[in-house]
Amino acid sequence: MTCHLKAQTLPLCRRGKTKFQSGFTLIEVMVALVIFGASTLALTYAMTETLRSHRALESRQLAQWIANNTLVDLRTAGTVVQSGSNQLTYGHRDWLVSWTERDLGQSNTGDGLQQIQVSVHLAEDPKIALYKTLAVIGDF
Repeated sequence: MTCHLKAQTLPLCRRGKTKFQSGFTLIEVMVALVIFGASTLALTYAMTETLRSHRALESRQLAQWIANNTLVDLRTAGTVVQSGSNQLTYGHRDWLVSWTERDLGQSNTGDGLQQIQVSVHLAEDPKIALYKTLAVIGDF
């Protein structure tokens, strides 16, 4: 059998039969699936890392708010601050807040100045401070 070429189509001649090429070969489909699978895997990894990063930033932001609120509470107490700690629930998580004081001496008005360091930890991991801040309390 002879293959006849027409102007608009390019036939493939196999064992005397004329077949028109349409669709994709198995190799092309498999290569496309490998590329799709690799890109999906990379996208999944990127999304996981983004969510993990978001969770860590959220924890640090909450820790900063807790530390600042603790400093405001200590400043407005009206008494000399003693070192201490507190456990609280905020943002659906348990937190451990600790503060230490150091006497800095007398201010111009005769009242003592104190340096206060506040550290905020997640209760399930008290060894790692998510946020620390330092402030001076007293009448200036």
